Amino acid sequence: MDQKDKKDEFSDLEVVVDNSSTLSSSSSVPPPPRRSYWNEKFLAVPDSPPPPKAKSAKDEEAGLEYPFSADTLTAPPPAYYFVDAKGQKQALYTVPSNGSDAASIASFKGSYNNAQGGWWRSLGEGRRICGLRKNVFLAVMAGGCFLVFGVLTTTLLLTLGRNRPHSNGPSPQFSTLELLSQKDSGPVLAASDLAAMNWTDPSAGTPYAGVVYQSSGDTGAALMMAVKNEATQAWSKMNISAAVPEVADAILPGTPLAAATDGGMWNVYYVDKSLSIAEVYSADPTNSTSWRQGSFSAALARPTIQPGSQLSAMWQQQCASCDNALFVMWQSNQADIVIANMTNGVWGQPAIVASDAAPGSGVAISAFTDSGSEVTTGADPNAIRMYYEQNDGLMEVMNGPSTGGQMKTGNSGDPIKDDLSVRPSPKLASTTFGTDGSGLTNNVVTFIDPFKGALTTAAWKPQGDWVVAGPQLSGGPIDLEEQGFSSVAQTQETKVYLYSPGKSEIHEYAVNSTDVFVWTWTDKVQC
Repeated sequence: MDQKDKKDEFSDLEVVVDNSSTLSSSSSVPPPPRRSYWNEKFLAVPDSPPPPKAKSAKDEEAGLEYPFSADTLTAPPPAYYFVDAKGQKQALYTVPSNGSDAASIASFKGSYNNAQGGWWRSLGEGRRICGLRKNVFLAVMAGGCFLVFGVLTTTLLLTLGRNRPHSNGPSPQFSTLELLSQKDSGPVLAASDLAAMNWTDPSAGTPYAGVVYQSSGDTGAALMMAVKNEATQAWSKMNISAAVPEVADAILPGTPLAAATDGGMWNVYYVDKSLSIAEVYSADPTNSTSWRQGSFSAALARPTIQPGSQLSAMWQQQCASCDNALFVMWQSNQADIVIANMTNGVWGQPAIVASDAAPGSGVAISAFTDSGSEVTTGADPNAIRMYYEQNDGLMEVMNGPSTGGQMKTGNSGDPIKDDLSVRPSPKLASTTFGTDGSGLTNNVVTFIDPFKGALTTAAWKPQGDWVVAGPQLSGGPIDLEEQGFSSVAQTQETKVYLYSPGKSEIHEYAVNSTDVFVWTWTDKVQC
């Protein structure tokens, strides 16, 4: 089924409130024990095995062996599907068969080629390394690693000392770890993250916005989504984890969240209690019973996340050069910033974006339109922009036609903003938009100070430099900004969603496209 056919199948979507799935006191369940992946004591959780990698010709020349072959990677993940009017399962994508597509499954697809050496690697058994038997070599290396680790630990502690408060200084009261210790005061978990996406019904042309959050601990810390019909301004809400019991029981309180849609499939990402990244998806997002567990976790060998980090996701659709790919970005438990993509229902193995990130770095990803003589796709969103924290600086990584499909540091290699906090790092959100028909060429990155709950925005326009300032909020509750915010999400329709843990409320703001530092309050999300 091609993309057009897929979207036509869902042209009659309407917002329907499913009262059976709405959380209430009568259907509440005891809250699960709170286990915070933000707490440093969970740094000792064993890493998940690295995703398998096929052996390349270059690796054969270097004498590297892998315990996996390309055949290992060809087993397709569970199909993404929807249920039609007759109750029959219909695949959303055609998954390639075994054999001929092994190379494509193991590769980073579309125009987004990973930098060489960015794949997971493991040495095979029975080899001599530097003239020594492998076990002898590993013993020598282990001793050296302990020495290096000691030096690095000392350096890290000294570095973190500049960015962390003194014992008698302020605490990061807007960080997830601090908020998990607070009693929930409303329908939203005090430590909830946010994710948001927007789409348009292709049949009626009705625009929608969806905001994903976590319900209060008293109701099980479920994954919730509030959906707004932009035409009627009406909100509905639903428990999107209720239809998948194994998901509902495994969600980590305070989990990072990410969401993305291409208008035919809606994907939400979260972290479970084993610190693994997982996925739920739907082809009918306003129907709470249509949500199902996705294949992301199984296809990538249950990837784990660095404690304190974030998730970010985006669909790259309506682009001749990007294969309608779905991207997910996170910081791995090995501390690398990585990105994985799915094309035609198949997940490729993660590629490394950066290996120099701060521990627990925030991450954000958004579509972009590369321009220049080397680009022929017009206004298509043919590239991506990624953001993370390095030491105490906000960094940008570019990928697309203008970089030859390679990962390249933006802003001439310099941080966009210095002096960010480290452990906890600020939460990030990014989006891009266009104003003159040339595509998505304006960048907006927002981050939150975990100590004060204050907002900062970094903005970039074509033929310009990055400008960093605090946004000017107008309208809405007069004390909202004073209360502070702990989570932020942005959509491509230049809407920003902010969570106030003190009020247990999520508020919607519209960004002025001519002055992105002016935000106007437009609504309170009905949670």
